[in-house]
Amino acid sequence: MANASFFLLILLIWSPRGDGLREQAKDAVATGGELWCVAKNNAEDAALQSALDWACGPGGADCRPIQQGGACYQPEDMQSHASFAFNDYFLRNGLAASACDFSGTAALTSLNPSQGSCVFPSSIIVVSDLETFGENDGSQPHFNEEIGSAGHDALLVPEIKGFFFPFLQLIIKKWELQWIGDIQLRASSGRHERSFSSAAENMESGVDSTLMPFVRPCHDHRVAFSSATILSASGQPRPWTGLQSWREAPANEDRVWGPHGPSPPPTLPLEPDLTTMTAASLAECAALVLSSSDPLAKSTLSHLAYTRWCRREILVGTASPPHRPARPDRPLLVPPKEVPSHKSSGLPLNAYMLHNLAHVELNAIDLAWDTVVRFSHLRDELGDEFFADFARVADDESRHFAWCSQRLNELGFRYGDMPAHNFLWRECEKSSEDVAARLAVIPLVQEARGLDAGPRLAQKLVGFGDHRTSHIVAKIAEEELAHVAVGLYWFLQVCKKMGRIPRAIFKDLLEEYGVELKGPFNYAARDEAGIPRMMVHLNRRQRVNFQRQDNSTEPLVLRYNALFNFGDSLSDTGNVVIAGLPYGMTYFGHHTGRCSDGRLVIDFIAEGIGLPHLLPNTATNASFHQGANFAFIAAPALPFDFFHQRGLSKGLWVNASVHEQVDRFEKLLPSICGAPQECKDFLSKSLLVVGEFGGNDYNTGIFGGRSIIEVSTFAPHVTQAVAEGVERLIGLGAVDLIVPSVLPVGCFPLYLTLYNSSNPEDYGPKTGCARKFNALSWYHNTLLRRQIHRLRQKFPAVSIRYADYYAQGFDFAINPLKYGFKDGALRTCCGAPGMSKYNFNLHAKCDQNGSTVCPDPATHVSWDGIHMTEAAHNIIARGWLHGPYVDPPILSSSNS
Repeated sequence: MANASFFLLILLIWSPRGDGLREQAKDAVATGGELWCVAKNNAEDAALQSALDWACGPGGADCRPIQQGGACYQPEDMQSHASFAFNDYFLRNGLAASACDFSGTAALTSLNPSQGSCVFPSSIIVVSDLETFGENDGSQPHFNEEIGSAGHDALLVPEIKGFFFPFLQLIIKKWELQWIGDIQLRASSGRHERSFSSAAENMESGVDSTLMPFVRPCHDHRVAFSSATILSASGQPRPWTGLQSWREAPANEDRVWGPHGPSPPPTLPLEPDLTTMTAASLAECAALVLSSSDPLAKSTLSHLAYTRWCRREILVGTASPPHRPARPDRPLLVPPKEVPSHKSSGLPLNAYMLHNLAHVELNAIDLAWDTVVRFSHLRDELGDEFFADFARVADDESRHFAWCSQRLNELGFRYGDMPAHNFLWRECEKSSEDVAARLAVIPLVQEARGLDAGPRLAQKLVGFGDHRTSHIVAKIAEEELAHVAVGLYWFLQVCKKMGRIPRAIFKDLLEEYGVELKGPFNYAARDEAGIPRMMVHLNRRQRVNFQRQDNSTEPLVLRYNALFNFGDSLSDTGNVVIAGLPYGMTYFGHHTGRCSDGRLVIDFIAEGIGLPHLLPNTATNASFHQGANFAFIAAPALPFDFFHQRGLSKGLWVNASVHEQVDRFEKLLPSICGAPQECKDFLSKSLLVVGEFGGNDYNTGIFGGRSIIEVSTFAPHVTQAVAEGVERLIGLGAVDLIVPSVLPVGCFPLYLTLYNSSNPEDYGPKTGCARKFNALSWYHNTLLRRQIHRLRQKFPAVSIRYADYYAQGFDFAINPLKYGFKDGALRTCCGAPGMSKYNFNLHAKCDQNGSTVCPDPATHVSWDGIHMTEAAHNIIARGWLHGPYVDPPILSSSNS
């Protein structure tokens, strides 16, 4: 069910004791109407995911229809999954309002959300149940108490065209305190945490109580629920949805690569090997496989051993592993640096790559079986499930080696035709005495590298013209995901038994054993496997010393060779110079074109990653080898024609849309890095910040006299333009991009002054910000995040991170004193009184006659009514560099 379909739902948003809703529900009963409990359109992904986990876990909802293969399975649509789970829980729990709450993420609707074969059961609300509306029994904690006392009547939410925007205003009104709590949570912990403490532990721990229980493999069992693998708002992935199915599948007999992919062998299966028949346990089988030196025999023995386990012929048992696995005479094992290059190996590229992969797979067989036998003495602590999982991993790896060996033979080569390294087994030996270390080093580092490299290798083979080998490599990479997911599952379980936080122990183990995480990372695959981003970016290697802007002497990471920026006046460093002092007074001592008293966020980002401040791309006789700035004051995201068609072109005075800026970048690029391939290499070590975009598009409409409803219809076009710009930059070679949101413009003194209202309901009670303008910002950011999610799926090897201007800006308004803004967030530093209490005067703007400058800009958030002070920019930049407002933070992702 598409996300867009939920914009058509009629949501009933009520207060716990709202008479309006109570009367509407009674009317529904009288007319024989039906109601469904569904997820709200405006619910944050993190909150929805937590509620979904709770409903399908401790809540006891029947979530089988939203599992893979179910009639309502839509892995891209968290709202659809959450709605189905919420509705089932609602029906099972007496139809009371407290059963359709889920901490404010759910609401009742009279419009049937069923679609096609996905049927949402419904029930008529009886009058006796209506009297319980709002009676919270305490089983579901609320995000905030403001929702419980708001007393607003039901709200009809129609389609986006023309009517959706007023709904967003009330969403901001009803959810303001939720934003507050969410921001404070992230500010204190560095990332989102789950809302339902009964459902899961702190996300920092990485332990999820909804992790599926183990079911003995090779037999038919009902599949336990696992929520779809969707990134939450904080970027934290969920457990891989295919893990249970992988465990329950029968032993895989597709051990040859046929004309159309994996196939069973054309001959009858081999008779059981006598050595495996004499082995009395799975651990003894493992030891026998490790003692076999012939690669193909090792592969066959692995399958026979696992088949015996599936047939329940053997128990786990115990045994002693050999000191080292037996190895054939060839290939010659050498240190990694002595492995010949492709050019010196004498093998064509496809055979060279395939040989390397075959060596990895052979080692992987031994690594998995060594895990089984080496830790068999811990079977009482770990349980049979642990050993069953790694026996299946070994069986998978044995198939993979068989495919590689077969294809090498088809190409006229065989395994052993070139030297290979012994690095993988050395890593295994490091962790021979520690099961947690084994899980950290092998599945979560070594096998996870296969997720990163597999798609790239497959693509190289396509370019070489060998599609058959490419398909083999791609299939192996696809199946490796299960092995990483299994390793993660057991690592979390071991950490839980030890009472340790997974990320902390993971980092400690990697440092103790000298294991390094190396990018580039395939975030989409790692996310699908369930690896938390905080266990990918540990910020350990290649450090350089220079002073940080937060006065800490801790060394920072230097990875980027260049920084490029696109945007508007929030980040223009001199492409448009329209003002003099006091602009620039705090840091530069003169005006530079920056719309602030000093440095901008992009300046602090440059300093943070060890690069100079960006020159405007219009600078003459300048070198741009360390970056350039393409942002222009007043730049919209959309082209001139968009506004001209709507009679708004008079409000534009800079033709510098997203595509115009990318055009400039594309024209400049050859002078920086040369040929296209060289530029791709150059950009692979560059950071690109794309935005903020959108503020000037909405300003053009609002200042042009258009209604807020009409201006809100610009948002899909604006965010689409930003996404197109990002996609063009990726096409040029960008691999690391930051895409910022828009700020809460309802907190800008300019808007508060020009669009002053006498109705206190138009302002947030905690912030004093104008709700309708913040609703516009919120809507833009929601669409932008969806575009980023789409781009991440399309370009899994590219890092595309959302930078949350809105959350930090909103926290400034909520907690100004926390940041030292004793003069608040809503009063300008450089301005003039006369029009409002916000010290903003349209006729005496900053640097114009009649304006004055506050004694200390660092005590203000707002510099001139629409732009911020250097102090505010510094705080925002720290949130991007170190978290939590970019996830993963810029610096933590800067390893080599």
